[in-house]
Amino acid sequence: MSTWLKGISRGFFVGGLLLTGLTFGPRVYGILSDRMGTAFIQILTRPSTSFGDSLIQSGDKRPERAYQPAFNATLPTQNRLIIAEIGFDAPIGENVASEVEETLRAGAWRVGDFGTPYARKMPTILAAHRYGYLEWTNAYRREHSFYNLPKLKNGDRVEVIWNQRKYVYEITESAESEEITNYRADLILYTCKFLDSKTRVFKYATLVEV
Repeated sequence: MSTWLKGISRGFFVGGLLLTGLTFGPRVYGILSDRMGTAFIQILTRPSTSFGDSLIQSGDKRPERAYQPAFNATLPTQNRLIIAEIGFDAPIGENVASEVEETLRAGAWRVGDFGTPYARKMPTILAAHRYGYLEWTNAYRREHSFYNLPKLKNGDRVEVIWNQRKYVYEITESAESEEITNYRADLILYTCKFLDSKTRVFKYATLVEV
C-alpha cells in the first residue's frame, strides 16, 4: 500500500475513533456516573444502625467537650463546608435518604442520625460525589465535589459554618477502605475513590478551639 493510501487509511481510522468517542463517550460516562451515584448512595443511606453497630464494636468512647464557637450573625444562614486547601465551598444538605441525590448535586450531605458540629456525641459525617455529573463545569466540580479530597494532608484545616457558628477542624488521619475505621474523629469526610468502586477515601479531623 502506498504511503498516500496509508495516510488516508490512518486518517479515517483516527477520525472514526474521534467520532465514536464524541458520539458514545458522553453516554458511557453518564452510565458510569449513574452507576457510581447509585452505588455511592446505597452505601451512604444504608441503615444508620450499621454505623452505630460499628461505633459500638470499635469500643471507641468519644470524649465530650463543652467548647462552642461564638454565634456570629454575619455568617451565612445556610450551613456550608469550606475547604480552602482544595477549593471546596458548598452547602451542606440535610435531605432524607430518598432525596440524597438532589443534595449531592448541590454539594455535601450530612449523614443523618449522626452528630452535628453543635451536638458532638457522635461524629459529624459529610459525604460528597468525587466526580459529579457530565453537565458540571470544571469550576463547579472543583467547588462542589470531593474530587480533590485525597490531596488533603494532616494539618490542613476545614471550616464548617453551622447555624451561624464557624467550626474549624484539622485533618489528623487519612484512609482508603470500605468502612469508617475511626469514630473518635469529630468530623469525617468521605467520597468514592473511583467511579465504580467500593473503596472510599476518608479524611478524619479533630475540632480545633480557635
